[in-house]
Amino acid sequence: MEPISRERLASLTNSDRRTIRKRLSEAGIVPIAQEGRADLYDSAIALRAILAPVGPSGDLDLQQERAALARSQREHYDLRNEETKGRLVPIEKVAAVVESEYTAIRSRARALPTALAPELAHQDERHVQVIIERAVDELLTELRGPAPRSTAGGPVSDA
Repeated sequence: MEPISRERLASLTNSDRRTIRKRLSEAGIVPIAQEGRADLYDSAIALRAILAPVGPSGDLDLQQERAALARSQREHYDLRNEETKGRLVPIEKVAAVVESEYTAIRSRARALPTALAPELAHQDERHVQVIIERAVDELLTELRGPAPRSTAGGPVSDA
């Protein structure tokens, strides 16, 4: 049993908050706690009442069930189409790429002092600043790599 607010229930079920309130009320579900001004409900009971609404006789409403199934199927195929088009990528792949890039950045940044020390040893303050700025600019340029591409195939602006 995990407490959950009506707003979170609406977000999870892609439903309007008024629909959530109506279905909870029709099912006789009462809040188990309150957080600030938000009523909290038992998540398992509330989700069951929202996702499997009952008709006036206490039976499942076939029309609502069919609509829910159609909605779910549409969302499934929409996600599959987005993945096929390359617009949707599994979070694990994104995390692996970002981790790899952060490792490269950390490695290159930590190498700067060693690489610059001999060059900076006998320089005045102004030259030291210029050399460090140049090295940082080169590092950032190197890390930037090729320009990202938009889904239309053209370059993406940095603006």
